[in-house]
Amino acid sequence: MLENPKMLALDIETSDLKGDRGRVFCAVFMDIANGNKIKIFREDEKQFRTKLTGDDSKLVRAIRDYMFDAFFWISYYGRGFDIPFLNTRLKIAEEWPIEKRKHIDLYYYTGGQNLKIGRRSLRVLAERFQFKIGKRDVEFPKWMIAGNERYNPSSKKQYKEAMNEIVGHCVKDVELLQPALNTLYPFIGTIKR
Repeated sequence: MLENPKMLALDIETSDLKGDRGRVFCAVFMDIANGNKIKIFREDEKQFRTKLTGDDSKLVRAIRDYMFDAFFWISYYGRGFDIPFLNTRLKIAEEWPIEKRKHIDLYYYTGGQNLKIGRRSLRVLAERFQFKIGKRDVEFPKWMIAGNERYNPSSKKQYKEAMNEIVGHCVKDVELLQPALNTLYPFIGTIKR
């Protein structure tokens, strides 16, 4: 039997939807099995910075290593985006991909034979079922500032503000996974890798 198994709710925020063109801004994890402890990985932390523009290799390696200790993961479209994006970034960095774990991807329980909601987004799910945690939006210019920081280093203050907003958005998404799991639990059958 596992002692204190990690059950990680996870989300990432990126500069692009394609892993070969974008980079990881941040990853947020909440250990649901152990008091909902939050762990944040940010590209602007000193230990993840490199001299190369767009090089997130240290960051994605640290994210992968943290995920390795989990018994299983909980995400919202993590199978379709987060894990493939991280694996693409790891392959570009010539690193091993993320080792598979049991993974509850709540996105797949919001449609098909389970539910029929207007749009299968985490925001719509939270609004429809009145989760207590509000979703936090980031205005488009903030994404642009964060994405271009290394090309315009004179705007460090704006970059830090943009990163703080993006990380806050990611934290809220992860916090929404707990009530989403509670809502969708009756539809979850076999948990796959």
